[in-house]
Amino acid sequence: MSLGHDNPITATLSGLFDRASKQSGREVSLASEDRLDGCTVLVTGANRGLGKAVAIELGRRGARLLLACRSGLRDIAREVQLL
Repeated sequence: MSLGHDNPITATLSGLFDRASKQSGREVSLASEDRLDGCTVLVTGANRGLGKAVAIELGRRGARLLLACRSGLRDIAREVQLL
């Protein structure tokens, strides 16, 4: 069963925005080319796996990131800063 997402990152971001739109009562959408300049995002598990991929993608889009992880914080911070 496919929900129209081409990778787990877009699926995760889509899910977050779906939840935000339901809580706020207004529609929220995010296209792959949308920028997030001026937005602050907390990413948990940012040092590996899906959390790392989401952190990199959000950083690429210009978001200010608060990275939470048990280890490897300097490595992921350096990687995101190079974007």
